[in-house]
Amino acid sequence: MVLLDLTMPSMDCFEVARHLRNDSPGKPRMHIVALTGRGQEINRQETTAASFDGHLAKPANDVELREVLSAARRLLT
Repeated sequence: MVLLDLTMPSMDCFEVARHLRNDSPGKPRMHIVALTGRGQEINRQETTAASFDGHLAKPANDVELREVLSAARRLLT
């Protein structure tokens, strides 16, 4: 699982997610979750459209983090 911030200094976060997805053919699907200060509905829609598997707004609480970890674990089984 990758926790990816949407605000990055040199590369667009959506480009990073595309690279992660495209650079692992034949491997299990990587679970990518946004962990960001951008918590507006438009930001959630953007990450959903970019095939992120989840979106956590900072500061993420332990219940939300456990939910995304459980979802990632289900993908592996």
